[in-house]
Amino acid sequence: MILSVTPGERTVFTRRESGYRLTRIPSGDISMLDGSENPPDGTVWYFANIARRYPSERFPIVQSYVDVCLDGCLENEENYPGARKAQFAKEFIRTTSGWRTPWFNDRITLPRR
Repeated sequence: MILSVTPGERTVFTRRESGYRLTRIPSGDISMLDGSENPPDGTVWYFANIARRYPSERFPIVQSYVDVCLDGCLENEENYPGARKAQFAKEFIRTTSGWRTPWFNDRITLPRR
């Protein structure tokens, strides 16, 4: 997802995403799923992990986080033909790694997300 942010919003995101490195994405590496041929004008960034982190007893994978991720993938498929054609949700599951236990089903209690 590409969204436009002000310099102030970028500062807030950067502060919030400590533990990640702001990394530029070359426009030639971006595939638009909404049917556009090119990404919007401007510089596109993402927050890359600085180090691999794995689930632990203190920080387990919570089911509500997985739900949020998959809901977003399915919403993209619903809204963008390119995402549907690319089977965005299936590809997310196939290419995501490191989903190890501990796993906590927080749906039963109060979702953490």
